[in-house]
Amino acid sequence: MASAVDIANRALQKLGAKSIVSMTENSKSARELNRAYTHIRDAELEEHPWLFALKLASLSPKTDAPLFGYAVAYQLPADFITVIRDPEEDPDWEILGREIHTDQDTQLDIKYIRRVSDENDMTPLFREALAGRLAVDLAEAFTQSNSKKEAAAAFYENTLKKAKRRNAIGNPPKVRTSTSWLAVRS
Repeated sequence: MASAVDIANRALQKLGAKSIVSMTENSKSARELNRAYTHIRDAELEEHPWLFALKLASLSPKTDAPLFGYAVAYQLPADFITVIRDPEEDPDWEILGREIHTDQDTQLDIKYIRRVSDENDMTPLFREALAGRLAVDLAEAFTQSNSKKEAAAAFYENTLKKAKRRNAIGNPPKVRTSTSWLAVRS
């Protein structure tokens, strides 16, 4: 069973720092990791369309309309980080704050990256990359060593490449149907 503490300890291991038992314990390591973990995790999730973080949602229109521009507003899901949008398939809409505004007044279907707070839902390579990113960001606070930070950065970049490659294997490219524009160009 993976946990935030496991990922944090992996980052600390990369820096040669003492491990922690809990993210809330009274130690410098725990305080620094607790302060950074959620922000870095969410940034890494937003950075790439990770298959384990993809989610579909059917949104219902809100009762109050936007002030101007569009006729209908939809509330984004609570775990929403970023949308995965296909301009060929998605209707005309835009995200404003925590809402989607559009003229479509029926159910709106979206695909998005969700906030993944259960580390067991993450792939092992993503967890390793997350540990590497934590190590890079916290290297100065723990080591004051440029060589440790550079080693952590190299580990992070290498592991991130592997994680993205593995993710791509599970998500083959879509075969596009021929559109009138493509047919004319052929």
